[in-house]
Amino acid sequence: MAKVFTFKNKVWKDPASSGCYFIDLDNALSQKIKEYPDKKANKFGLVRATATVGNTTWKTTLFPTKRGNYVMSIVKRVRQKEKIEDKDMLQVKIEL
Repeated sequence: MAKVFTFKNKVWKDPASSGCYFIDLDNALSQKIKEYPDKKANKFGLVRATATVGNTTWKTTLFPTKRGNYVMSIVKRVRQKEKIEDKDMLQVKIEL
C-alpha cells in the first residue's frame, strides 16, 4: 500500500538553468521518507514518487540534497496547467 505525505512550501526557479523549477521538502518530512521501508529508492538515493498539485498528478523523483532534505522538480506541463510561478506557495501530495 502506498504511503501518502503532504507538505506546503514555495516553488523556486533554479538560477543556473533557463526553466527548471523545484520545491523543497522540509528536513522532518525528508527524514520520514528516508526511514520509510517501502520507498522505491536507487543506489544514489533518488526516490520515485507520484505527486499531486491541484488537479494534476504526475510521476516524479525526489532528489537528495547536501543539506539532508529532498527536492522535487515541478515539470513545465504541471506549471502551465496549474499556473504555477516562481515563489508560489504550493500544497503538494506525494505517494511512495
